[in-house]
Parts: sequence; C-alpha cells; structure tokens
Amino acid sequence: GDLYLDGIRDVAQYNRETFNIEQVEVLRGSAAMLFGRGQAGGVINQASKEPGLIDRGSVTATVGSNDYKRLTVDANQTLSKDTALRVTAMKTDAGSTRDHVQSEREGVAPTIRLGIGGTDEFSLGHYYLKTRNTLDYGVPYFNGRPLDVPASRFYGTTADFEDNTTHITTAGYKHRFSAETEIRSVLRYADYTRDLWGVAPRLPGGVTAITDATAINRNRQARGGHEETWTSQTDFTTRFVTGGLRHEVLAGLELLREAAGRWSYGTGIATLAPTTVGNPVANPALPPGYGNKNRFNVSTYTGFTTGVYAQDSIEFLPNWKVLLGTRYDKMDAEYSNGAQVDFGE
Repeated sequence: GDLYLDGIRDVAQYNRETFNIEQVEVLRGSAAMLFGRGQAGGVINQASKEPGLIDRGSVTATVGSNDYKRLTVDANQTLSKDTALRVTAMKTDAGSTRDHVQSEREGVAPTIRLGIGGTDEFSLGHYYLKTRNTLDYGVPYFNGRPLDVPASRFYGTTADFEDNTTHITTAGYKHRFSAETEIRSVLRYADYTRDLWGVAPRLPGGVTAITDATAINRNRQARGGHEETWTSQTDFTTRFVTGGLRHEVLAGLELLREAAGRWSYGTGIATLAPTTVGNPVANPALPPGYGNKNRFNVSTYTGFTTGVYAQDSIEFLPNWKVLLGTRYDKMDAEYSNGAQVDFGE
C-alpha cells in the first residue's frame, strides 16, 4: 500500500517495469497526513515520462548472458505549439541460470498533453504491461538447507507459468489561476489480472538420505486474481507570503473505489508424478485436465475510500520550514471468503 504512480496509490500485486519511468521518488518518515492509510514509514512514488515541447526520440537495444534481449523505444513529437505526444514501448526476453526458465515482458505507454504551459492543460495516457514468466520455486530443502545440486537444475515443468496483465488509463486536467495558484484533477482507471500455475518441489516425508534416485514430489501451485480500481484525486495548491513567512498550501480530495478477487485453480485435478533429485524431467506427461482453470475458494473484496486533507508548509527562516496539516479518511469495505462466485476474467 506504500507504492504510488504519479502521486496516486498503485496496486502492489503486479510486476513493475521501468521503460516508462522518469524517476523514482522516496519519501521517508511518516506520510499518513498526505497519503492516508498504510504510510507508517514513507512512500515510494514512480514518476512517469510525460510529453514535452521538444521533438526527440531514442531506441535502445541490450543483449546479455542467459539469452537476455531487450528493446526500448521512447519517442516525443510536438503536434502544435502547446500539444505533444509521447510513446514509450518495451520488449524483453530472457532466460535464467536455471534450465528451462524463461521471462517475457512487453509494454507500451502512449500519452498526449494539450495546452502545455497554458492556463488550462489536459492529458490522457494509457499504460499496458504484460509479463509471462516460468515459475521457479527453486530446490527442496533437506535438514534445513537447500539440496546440494547444480544451480542450473530445474525441478519444475515447462508448462509452469505466471502471467500478469496491467492496464492503467489516466486523464488529467490542470487550471492555472496564476503562477502561484493552480488546481489539478486526475481520474484513473486500472485493471490488473494475474494467473499462476506451477509446481513447488518438495521431498517426501521420512527421507533420511539424499541420492540421485531420491524422489521429489511436485506440489501444485495454482491461483489467480483480478483487481480493478477507480481513483479521483483533486489538489488545490497556492503560494503566498504573510508577515515575512512563506506559505505553500495544499488542500485536496481523494476518492478511491477498489474491487478485487482471489481464487485457487484446479480442484479435483490429479497431481504430477514425482521426479528424482538427479534426473528431473522438465516435460513430464500431464494428467488429464491438468491446467484446467476451474475456480474455487473465491474471495472477494470491495472498498470505497474518501480522503480529505489540507496542509501548510511555512518557511520561517531560510531553509527552515514547519509543516502543519490534517487528513481525514473514511473507508467502507466488504469481504467474502470462500464464495462460489466468479470475479472477472
């Protein structure tokens, strides 16, 4: 709950990327007065790349060990004296020090800004990221330590996967009353899906010695999730001087609606046959129906949060400031555990 994207709370349950990130900002210390729930020790904010009034572009290709290949594109194009479009994109494929383990990522993020530097400024952007990874649960433990086997040895299967798909659409409006005073409003819709199917290697009970013929069970790990959020955030900021004191005032309203579902997959499906320590088979014969995504143990959550906040940063001596503020949050939430219902795709 302490991760933010452009000042708006960002769901934690997905794999992030850097191709559309301009910078990462770390705020240490208590931040609950400004950001609300969850911020006991600070927040991490990701600042996205924005269009600007300079035509420029770049293409970067990277290759590395373990079949690592990455291509990124960043293109900014002015469309008029106060309008610009920026598109970033990425494609990454990589292997691993572990046999049969692969990682694939692709993403694109177009953003348009209108009225840049003017009295009224609009922006609209969409962020898409898809990742597909081979699940790697490592090696079994024996007597409290990982098995002493080559690091490249893979005890999963090539059918194992973890898929994440993220869509984030953001619309923003800013009105400048003067050089010191403005109001900014942002509306964001985000959709996150996750699918995971794989095996975790475990030694059977009662094993007292390890040989190449020692059996390793493949315990199924299969689950998914879907989350949607709607966020509206409006901030009013102004700067002024009174009695020699410099004030920076912020007041705002945040509205957040969350809907989430979590579930397990594969009820009633046979487990995979065991493999062995010395000769793991990455392409075993799969039992009938293996990979069937019948959902069970579905848990759902819906929540609505309202936050109202105001603060004043007062500079009373050069480089010395005191911060005064308050925030009020109200959250209503409903949970359902184990319901036999469907929740999105």
